[in-house]
Amino acid sequence: MIIVVLLSALLLMPGFEHKSVAQESQSAMFFLSNYLNLPKTGYFDVSNQYPLFLHTWSLSVEIQFYLLAPAIFAVFGSLAKRREIFGYGFAMVLAACSLASQILLDEKYPNTSHMATFCRLWQFFCGFAASSCKAYSTDTTASKPATIDDSADKGAGTKEIVLIGNSLARDLFYSVKSSMSDVYGRFTMFATRVCMPFLPELFEKKECKGFAEDIIPILKEWKKPIDIVITIHSWYDLRVHALSKGDKYQTAIQDFYSALNEIAREAVIMNRGDIYCASKVWNRPDLLCGLRWEFHFFFIRSSMY
Repeated sequence: MIIVVLLSALLLMPGFEHKSVAQESQSAMFFLSNYLNLPKTGYFDVSNQYPLFLHTWSLSVEIQFYLLAPAIFAVFGSLAKRREIFGYGFAMVLAACSLASQILLDEKYPNTSHMATFCRLWQFFCGFAASSCKAYSTDTTASKPATIDDSADKGAGTKEIVLIGNSLARDLFYSVKSSMSDVYGRFTMFATRVCMPFLPELFEKKECKGFAEDIIPILKEWKKPIDIVITIHSWYDLRVHALSKGDKYQTAIQDFYSALNEIAREAVIMNRGDIYCASKVWNRPDLLCGLRWEFHFFFIRSSMY
């Protein structure tokens, strides 16, 4: 485009303008218009309607920022590794200095204030802040599988096994780890206390809702194909609930395990266990609390190993 404009100017403009047009085009080609093509008067003066490459200053600012960005982010990343607030503090100080320089230079050097890259840095940082706020507002555990991936236990086998559930999963984790270390290549547990992998409305807790909504997307985005999924969970008490056609609890459970069947390549192992207090349910103080726990195996293929 610069070459087309330059050739058109040489053909259409008077000869005494050719030298200045050629100089302006060189600055534009090397993305230095915001420094080498500064107008002698204010940017919005009438006399500045005629320079052909004057408005390439904004493109020059962008390109120069792209060249500076790796260094800025390298410093930001280095500081953030030490402490996250250090990285954000560096960005805020840099943005504040940029805005201050634009304000202070505006009276004596209006064109430098308007066109210099450093005076425009704060605007780029505002864009980054808006993007970060949007990403933070939509952030879920499912978008960060690498965090879970780092805690995977390595075994001598080849299977990818994932254990999901609530605090009972912790106890089962060590049992599977010791008894199946020759089966799995990686064994990962993803669990949180109290919460179920479904039916978050049973516990009026915000974290349970997030856990139930994230767990299937997490497994779908797993870095490696999952061979076996193990689920283990329990209620605090034995809940009396009469299931009926279209029952929302039954539907939620069915949908959850149907989704697991689509994810696990070989088997879904689920427990049917309740930590229950019958004395609360039937008003029988003579009945003690206990643990009822058994496992059901759903094989998707003919063999698990």
